Amino acid sequence: MKTIMFVFLLSVIMVSGAEKASVSPPAPKEQVDIFKGLKRGDRVKIILNNGNAFAGEIKVILKTKIEIDVTYDDPALSGTISFQKRDIKQIEVLSALEPAEKKSVTEQKKKAIKSITSTSSSSEPEETEPPTETISEAEKEERELLSLLDKFPPGEVWSKKRLEEIKDANPLSRTAEEKEFLDVYEKWLKAQELVARKNRRELLTKFPPGADWNEDKFKDLSTRFVRLGVSLSKDEQEFVDKYSDWLKARVELEEEERKKKEQEAKEKETKETPPSPTPPSEAHPVRDTEK
Repeated sequence: MKTIMFVFLLSVIMVSGAEKASVSPPAPKEQVDIFKGLKRGDRVKIILNNGNAFAGEIKVILKTKIEIDVTYDDPALSGTISFQKRDIKQIEVLSALEPAEKKSVTEQKKKAIKSITSTSSSSEPEETEPPTETISEAEKEERELLSLLDKFPPGEVWSKKRLEEIKDANPLSRTAEEKEFLDVYEKWLKAQELVARKNRRELLTKFPPGADWNEDKFKDLSTRFVRLGVSLSKDEQEFVDKYSDWLKARVELEEEERKKKEQEAKEKETKETPPSPTPPSEAHPVRDTEK
């Protein structure tokens, strides 16, 4: 009896193990193509990975890209917008707009534009208090440029490479800060040149061109240091290290002085040149006394 019971239990265990061994692993989940079933002319709602959503009619649909016309679905935008598949989280198919609905949207946009135009033209400028500090336009522009360097300090974060990365990215995924950097990039470069110019001008103050600091002095110091191995003083070493900037600053200063003299000569010539005399016929009209 015990033998029969042992055989029975052994057979149950073997059958259970065979069942477990025959279970196959689950098949990998197929990746869903979010563009599947869509066609040109469909009205859809596209939800991006960053949460932004746009609705419109499909104009172009490719393997990795889709373009929709948002003219009749967005209260402010008009035209088409393109999206890369990798930036899209979800696409919902919407019912098509009737011609009457499209006409209504067009009229509403026209009214909105007309309202904005009339409001801006009729509004009076607000009264502002006079500035406490009087500065010239040039100084004001300079301050605005330098403020860009405070907001976008040059380095790894803000650079030409970052500019190219922002340009390559989807415009709709740009942050407000990136958009501003893109807009002010040329001024940002101008601000850096302004700072470099100021630094160069300080070299002229420290090493004024003349008998003590000139091209011959640079050659003499370079020869002493390189060929003869003579140690230079701190100021001499700085002059040698920054000679190219010093020379550029001197050229810039000479050019500014030349333009200033030309302007002064032109103004002096204008003041000294007397006005053309008025013809006698115009100054004293001749009257016909014979009758």
